[in-house]
Amino acid sequence: MPTIMPVADLRNYGEVLREVGPGKPVFLTRNDRGRYAVVDIDDWNRIEAARALVTELDRGRASAHRNVNPAKTATCSPCVPHPVAPRSQGTLPQRGYAPESPRTPPSHAR
Repeated sequence: MPTIMPVADLRNYGEVLREVGPGKPVFLTRNDRGRYAVVDIDDWNRIEAARALVTELDRGRASAHRNVNPAKTATCSPCVPHPVAPRSQGTLPQRGYAPESPRTPPSHAR
């Protein structure tokens, strides 16, 4: 259960800070609406690391969209286009292809 307190409780900030711990943020309200969150510094660092990771993944996804040759891709919304091996090459099937029929696309790509 999250800890929710009115912002007026910050008059006794020591009491509010005792409630904060790893995985235990304190949410402060003003006029019965959530306005602030006080989080443990380790939680904050994890949040920032996750934000940086998502930013890098978005950059990679955008780069993949810019560098894709539409003639050699199969798209499945909302997925990123997946490369399709030319039929003349004896390459290994992509992940998701059935081993007994390596040229059959996954059901979500049809």
